[in-house]
Amino acid sequence: MPPRSLRRGDKQPNPGAVHKGCPRPKALRFDSPLGTPSAFGDSSYSGNILQGGFPLSPQDYLLDGVTPMPRCIVITNTATVVPDAYTGAAVWMAHNVALIGASASLSAAANCKGMLGFVSGLTALREGAHLHMDKLGKAGAFGDLSPDMLLPARLRRRISCGQLKSYRVKGEGAEGGAGVYDNSIYGSHGRTPAPAGPMQTGGGGSGACSHGTSGHAGKGGPCCGGAGSGGVDAATGPNAGDFGGPGGDGKSGNGYPVCGGGGDPVGVGAGNSTYARPGQGAGGGLLGLFTRHIDIAASCVVSADGAAGGAIAGTTACGGSTGGGCVFIVTIPGGYTIRGTVRAAGGTTGASAPGGVGSVNIFELAA
Repeated sequence: MPPRSLRRGDKQPNPGAVHKGCPRPKALRFDSPLGTPSAFGDSSYSGNILQGGFPLSPQDYLLDGVTPMPRCIVITNTATVVPDAYTGAAVWMAHNVALIGASASLSAAANCKGMLGFVSGLTALREGAHLHMDKLGKAGAFGDLSPDMLLPARLRRRISCGQLKSYRVKGEGAEGGAGVYDNSIYGSHGRTPAPAGPMQTGGGGSGACSHGTSGHAGKGGPCCGGAGSGGVDAATGPNAGDFGGPGGDGKSGNGYPVCGGGGDPVGVGAGNSTYARPGQGAGGGLLGLFTRHIDIAASCVVSADGAAGGAIAGTTACGGSTGGGCVFIVTIPGGYTIRGTVRAAGGTTGASAPGGVGSVNIFELAA
């Protein structure tokens, strides 16, 4: 379980707030089909969570046979959200959401600038379910980003955009691992970068090296963990790109197979093509969840993990892996319950350097 850091959100008064001495009206937010827009949405469903190619529909669900979850999106298999063509992010909204079973997962349908969810009630994960942006980062120097900048036009009026501006992801992720020099037949592992800071993605790991020098791995971007540099043998390898990619290509001066680093896009291998491998994917992505309550059961995972670099088993010819992404979860005070795992791990590859750890950020917002 990551360390829990708490931060108060926007101090603006809530719409319809009751002043001291005035009678309190009956709360209707959870019972009406459409509530007042807030940082958690307005209780409506965005209609764009697809499972088996078809949009899921809300239903009344009894969580653990005990807790009623009205108008709930129930996910039992692989579910995805298609990124918006204009903002480049996958954004969804619901009243309640339940991911049930080891086959249940929710992610963006493709690499993109992030996945954002807005839940006015409860988000629950049970029996090994997985909510993630693993290997789904999008490379680019997009600058600092706040969630309101990624909202599609059709959802902006349903969400209190002003309250989202406090949750800014840093435009530059952690620095990538330095390249290494080695002049032996045994070779050297690449370098692992330092972990990311708050609201920051991780840097990439540098590739393994023998009789040469591997390139520097790349720093992360706001929407993608850093790219890994390629493996090297008897040569000097190129650096990986910053802000999530591209991954560094492998470099071989004698035909010995070496592999490419992970990234967006991945680096390719070099030398004997029968064994050389490209990187295995992009860095961890941006995953933001605004939910009044979240309950993550044991064995369930919320993650934005990086991808491995290319690898050849039992050799030092591996490419560097990508950094972890950025996860942030915003709940009301006391709304965060976790017995499972929330992480933004770097990718790992055989004899080469793993990617840097991204960041997990937990906030409370009075609503």
